[in-house]
Amino acid sequence: MENNVFWHFRNLIRHPFSTQWYVKKILKKYFKRDLIDNKQRDEISKIVELDTWYHKNLFGGMIPNAALNTVDWIVPDFSEHSGGHRTISRMCKGLEMYGISSRFLLLNSSTTSDFAFQTKIIKEVFNLSKFSVVSIKNVQEYSSASIATSWESSIVQTNYPSPEKFYFVQDAEHLFYPSSSESALALSTYSLPTKKIVLGKWLAKQIEHLGTGVDLALDFGITAKNAERVISNSIDPKRIIIYLQPSKPRRGTPLIIQLLHLVGQEFPEYEVLVLGEDFDPTVAFASNITFLGAMSESEMLSRFLPGAIGLVISHSNPSLVPFEMLNRGMSVCTNGEWSNKIDFSEGDIEFFIPLPSQALLALKRAVTKNVKVIEERENHFPNQEWEAIANKFGDYLSKKLPT
Repeated sequence: MENNVFWHFRNLIRHPFSTQWYVKKILKKYFKRDLIDNKQRDEISKIVELDTWYHKNLFGGMIPNAALNTVDWIVPDFSEHSGGHRTISRMCKGLEMYGISSRFLLLNSSTTSDFAFQTKIIKEVFNLSKFSVVSIKNVQEYSSASIATSWESSIVQTNYPSPEKFYFVQDAEHLFYPSSSESALALSTYSLPTKKIVLGKWLAKQIEHLGTGVDLALDFGITAKNAERVISNSIDPKRIIIYLQPSKPRRGTPLIIQLLHLVGQEFPEYEVLVLGEDFDPTVAFASNITFLGAMSESEMLSRFLPGAIGLVISHSNPSLVPFEMLNRGMSVCTNGEWSNKIDFSEGDIEFFIPLPSQALLALKRAVTKNVKVIEERENHFPNQEWEAIANKFGDYLSKKLPT
């Protein structure tokens, strides 16, 4: 039967929905080997490149940087909306308060680039003034201190000749992958003999357990305490803001997409704004749902109104967004995993297990209690402003540099 072409043709006519099955069957038979080989080749090439960094001295002939007040940041690249660069830039501003410049060493960039794009972002978006951008493949001088910012750059840092080495850990990156060589390598970096600077209480506990200890633990900050807050029992903007990052599975994209269908049905009188990353939905949603995509921090914060409801998912270290929502008097819902419950308290947030129906119930609870919560939460959100967090960072690093 399987080799009977006529039978398959008749079956396809009778059951058009089986087209997808036949397409998969053909792809599997004729193309699977090449697809698997290409995927494996990409994974192997990445691991081989990191192995080269790990075992060979690729920084031979480098000389010390004469400027003692400079720190080298080893980063994959620099962009506005990913890689934790906003937080990195805030820490750099903390260094600037102590007269320390930042030099960004990019791993994934060509040595011939003038880095105009990255320089513009760092200067105009992140407002840094004391910095430079170079390719690590073309660097000739090393500073007295270097800071790795990801598990890949931490591996590269093992051979970098800076006397002082730090690892700024913003997330549990081994959780970004299924069980694999990448996840194992990411996990191993927590045990490297570098000084660990960690963001968030939950992550600090993780690194303490998995690695060599934490040298500096930083809390999540907020941009401006109680900024633009107007407290009123009657305020009711009927707005739900959902933060969505489709490229990051750890942000619960499939769950949020399903939730949006439910929200459109259950809250037709609410304006639902979806922001955080450019996303072009292939399926139509209710007319009250608007996809705003990526935007600047100031544009995003301008939509965080007292009395609005926010929903953010993070299956690893908490997102920065709920802290800003809470600071502006919003009611916030998020997934109730250990990684969130340590950095947020039960009174500040509505937790739910990662099911669309349970997320919807959390939104309903937030709507029900929202009016009285606005007033009760006034001046009760304890997080410090980012400037204070950055100052703590700058104070710590300045004492580690030679004088």
